[in-house]
Amino acid sequence: MSITADQWCTIDSPDSGGCEGAMVGTDGDPPGVEHRALLGFDIAAEVPSGSEIIDATLSFVAPDPGGDPFCVFCTITGGAIASAWDPAYVTWTERTSTQSWTSAGGDIGTAITLIDSFGNAVLDATDAVAEIVSGAEDNNGFLVKSDNEDFALAIDTWSLNGKPQLAITYEPPGPRL
Repeated sequence: MSITADQWCTIDSPDSGGCEGAMVGTDGDPPGVEHRALLGFDIAAEVPSGSEIIDATLSFVAPDPGGDPFCVFCTITGGAIASAWDPAYVTWTERTSTQSWTSAGGDIGTAITLIDSFGNAVLDATDAVAEIVSGAEDNNGFLVKSDNEDFALAIDTWSLNGKPQLAITYEPPGPRL
C-alpha cells in the first residue's frame, strides 16, 4: 500500500515543522543533528479488522545526497508511532498544534527492524502491523530514524519509484476450511 501522509522533524529546529517529504539522518554537518521521518498508511482500508498478519514489510529507496543508493554506514530503525500526529503541525517537540510528544522526536511503540539494505531499505513491520490490526495500537503510522546521525540518508516520498510502500500478507478473519 502507498503512503498517505509524510513529514519530517529535526532536533536542529525543534519548534519548526519539516516539509512534505520525509528525511532521516544528517550529513554530519553539524554532527549529531537528528532527524525523524513520519510515514502514514491507511492500514484499515487495506486489511480487515481481526485479520491474522502473516508478514509486513516497510520498504523505500533511500538515496543519500551524494547519489549513492543507500547509506552503508546507517542502520535504519524505528517503530509504530504511539501518538496521533498532524502532518500540518508536527515538529520535534509537538505532535499537533496543541499537544507535545511524550519523548522529543516522536513517541515510538512496537519496533520495526531492518532486514535488508541492499539498494533499498526493507524493515520488518510484522509485529507493529499485527498490533495495529488487533487494536492494541492505534494506526498512527511509522517513525523511521537512523542509528548513526553522522551520515546522510533521505527517504524519497515524491517520485513514483521511491515512495515508501507497506506490503502486508494476511489471513482475513472468518471460518477456515
